[in-house]
Amino acid sequence: MSEQLFNTSVSYVSILHECDNTSDHDPVCLHLDVSVVKLKCDTRVFTVRPSWDKANALHIEQYKKVLQDNMSRIIISREACLCEDVLCRCEDHVASLNHYAAKITKACHKSTKDVIPITKPRSESGRIPGWTEFVAPLRAQSILWHKLWCDNGRPHSGLVADIMRKTRVRYHAGIRQLRKHEAEIVNKRIASALSENNSRDFWLEIERIKQNRNAVSGVVDGLCDSLDIANLFASKFQDLYTQVSYDCNDMQNIRDEWDELVLNGSPVLGSLISPNETLCAINSLKRGKSEGTSSLSTDHFINACDELSVHLSILFSAMLVHGYAPSAMSKSTVIPIPKGRHANITVQATIEVFLCVQSLLRCMI
Repeated sequence: MSEQLFNTSVSYVSILHECDNTSDHDPVCLHLDVSVVKLKCDTRVFTVRPSWDKANALHIEQYKKVLQDNMSRIIISREACLCEDVLCRCEDHVASLNHYAAKITKACHKSTKDVIPITKPRSESGRIPGWTEFVAPLRAQSILWHKLWCDNGRPHSGLVADIMRKTRVRYHAGIRQLRKHEAEIVNKRIASALSENNSRDFWLEIERIKQNRNAVSGVVDGLCDSLDIANLFASKFQDLYTQVSYDCNDMQNIRDEWDELVLNGSPVLGSLISPNETLCAINSLKRGKSEGTSSLSTDHFINACDELSVHLSILFSAMLVHGYAPSAMSKSTVIPIPKGRHANITVQATIEVFLCVQSLLRCMI
């Protein structure tokens, strides 16, 4: 024990004398006063999301039809959306914009239900790597001959009974072989993805391998409480966004210029965003990008019907006129990125994920 630890942590020392001790030596007991913190690592909770990569053309077409029907049922607040007063501070208009944005988001979520395939954890799906290629054909053949065997009165002998037994043996043998060579199949898939430069398949296989060992750390820069961690990230990002120097006089001139434009009713702020502009912005989005607070992703917009562009253009135009963004669009998710297997999670290694609708508006601006 180091001298520093002895001086700061040892409360007192005692010697234990017991008659049952047959040794010539008596144990020395140290009574320590050390602050111990129990670190908690929560298991990552699996979130069901639409699997757009598994969706085919029929799924996309069905999603467009359902979304078109849901969009037609949205009631638009004419007073809030047709308001052209850039100085408007009406609370009813603000509440209407929040309600309108929530309705659009809900319609996108609702349209994917029962139409687009969903993601499932491997433990629930029950499938193992290579099932479709090696076992599925044997299973289909076994089911076919089992049905023929049942239709023929379940004979104990004969050609149909022999083929039924052989196909069943091949099917179960295929399952055993597949489980035996599971790691080899995964390695081949990773090698194939690397050789073909298919980054998505590569990272998909890596995620499947690591998903059972993923855990959420409960400690960030020595802080354990969720509120303290949130305040730590808030302070760090505040420093990050305000560390760029600027001239106060230039900033004040910009503010005065924009205030004058607003007071004079400049058409710059009064100009509306057209559905075509919204559609062009949607086409510029990257597929597979999702936000951290819900299952809404850029694929909801890319694969949507044209009616969604119309509703988004109305919402964005009203937002620019009122100078207000719905509360759901004012949020972003900060995701820690651990560097190395045993690395401590710090605020220096993070990525900020913005809402999909927020990203879409930034593209148009």
